Amino acid sequence: MDENTGLHDICRMKAENKFIRDMGKRIREKREERGWSQERLAIEANIDNSHLGKLERGEGNPTVKLVFRIAQALEIDFQELC
Repeated sequence: MDENTGLHDICRMKAENKFIRDMGKRIREKREERGWSQERLAIEANIDNSHLGKLERGEGNPTVKLVFRIAQALEIDFQELC
């Protein structure tokens, strides 16, 4: 692995981490717009409340299926979270 490959990998990981953090912020914003608690959204999306908290803090790595369930629970388009 040369120096440029390592740098490319670091930049890619930073971009992925930013995407996950931004998605978490959007999930929280949409939830709060509805006036829902984390617990309510977790129930509606059929996920664990602590897992939802991690996602909102940008600490998780959600699957597409999970993001889709969250969007459905919030009654918004999937793309609004991405």
